[in-house]
Amino acid sequence: MKKLLLSFSIFLLFAFGTIKAQVGINILQPDSNAILDLFSDEKGLLLPRLTTTQMTSMQNPTNGLVIYNTEDSLIYYYNNECWLKAYQKNCQECEFISSVNQGFATIDRTLNDTAYFEIDITKLNGTDSIATAVLASLPQGMSVTVENPIIDSVGTVIVKVYANIWAPPGTYPLIIQSVCGQNVYFQGVTVEVEPCILVNIAAPLQDVDLQTDFSLPGVGTPVCVVLDIAQNVEISATSTNDYAMSWGSLDPNSHVGLRNKGYIYAKGGNGANLTNLISNPSFAPPGEVGGDALELTCRTTFDLQGGVYSGGGGGGSVGGVVATPSLPIVGTLVILEAGVTGGGGASGGLAGNSPGSSGTVIGPSLLDLGTDATVGPTSIPGVGGILSYSTSFSAGPATVTPFVSLNGGDGGDFGQPGTSGAGSIGANVNVSVSIPIIGNITLLNQTFSYTLPISQGGAPGIAIKTNNVPTQDLVVPNFLIKGPVQP
Repeated sequence: MKKLLLSFSIFLLFAFGTIKAQVGINILQPDSNAILDLFSDEKGLLLPRLTTTQMTSMQNPTNGLVIYNTEDSLIYYYNNECWLKAYQKNCQECEFISSVNQGFATIDRTLNDTAYFEIDITKLNGTDSIATAVLASLPQGMSVTVENPIIDSVGTVIVKVYANIWAPPGTYPLIIQSVCGQNVYFQGVTVEVEPCILVNIAAPLQDVDLQTDFSLPGVGTPVCVVLDIAQNVEISATSTNDYAMSWGSLDPNSHVGLRNKGYIYAKGGNGANLTNLISNPSFAPPGEVGGDALELTCRTTFDLQGGVYSGGGGGGSVGGVVATPSLPIVGTLVILEAGVTGGGGASGGLAGNSPGSSGTVIGPSLLDLGTDATVGPTSIPGVGGILSYSTSFSAGPATVTPFVSLNGGDGGDFGQPGTSGAGSIGANVNVSVSIPIIGNITLLNQTFSYTLPISQGGAPGIAIKTNNVPTQDLVVPNFLIKGPVQP
């Protein structure tokens, strides 16, 4: 009986549309603003169910007509111009679909510093372009860039998330937001930045091999290493053949971040030595080359707040002898020998040395050694020896007046060559004999003068030898780097 009354009420509603009436189904008092008020706590209203083809093929649909689309599971209504989804306002409203290729990416800072996300976008409706941006709160050392952010119809947006070696490790969420008109599409992704190995040097060290001395993995296992050298801590070399610091046998795909607040400095070259001047009558050796400070064997990022200094070159030494040709009565005279050595280069370069007098010289053996350089990051280079001499003396029938002016080369400061050693030596030799009846006869009155070859100062060492590995934030020239940076 109840169903019969309901059917009859609906019939009256449609049969007499001009009659103002309200119908309530399962409700005794319909809402005063509703012509039909339905109530149920267990059933719903079932709209006509059509496919897209069926919906669009409908002839002259009435403005406000409502259906349920079985293909996309949405309610559509007709606005007298086009079919619209329930949330759309007009036929020109932008609509699009968007999908991201992955939701999670990792940055290890050895093989990769950047995570990539691809967002494929297809516009379904409307004339507005689709703009994509990224919402994120990232720490210092991380950044986001968006490539191809504007899509007009179909395209791919590339989101790049970069983390440098100083970025703190952790997991960072990002929201990729695509906007077209008033429609917004959000997609969440996550980037994980893996931790680096931390190496802290807080006390002075010498000849550091990072891989060996700190038991880091070698070739075959790439690692990310953050190396902190504390304020004013000194890393030095014991000889010009040793680097003050090298990455050693780290895998070539490793990545080292050097944050240097101290000093990495090489040993200075020694001043040139003198050998036996009788066997080397015109001797002008160069100063020793300074040592190298830092060797890279894998990719390196720099944060230089302290110095990297190559060793200064040693000063040149110079010396020689004055000798006469074979003379009557007296034969050959080795009149004098004189020499000076070069000063040591910064840091710790030693002055050149000498074997001393040969013991076969009739006149003086004149030697002056340079000085050693001091040791440390504020090293003062050594200076070359200096000789200036002119005093007559007698040797049998000969009167000899020598003249000597020699300057040994100074040692070079950090990153600088040693200076050259140069000079001249000579003597005036007067040999007279007294012959009975005849009187005094001068056998020789001759000046012998020699300008000695210039002895070059030693070249400076290398401040940073890169071995052609990639470097980041290495600014050259830089007052904190003393000496050449060499590939």
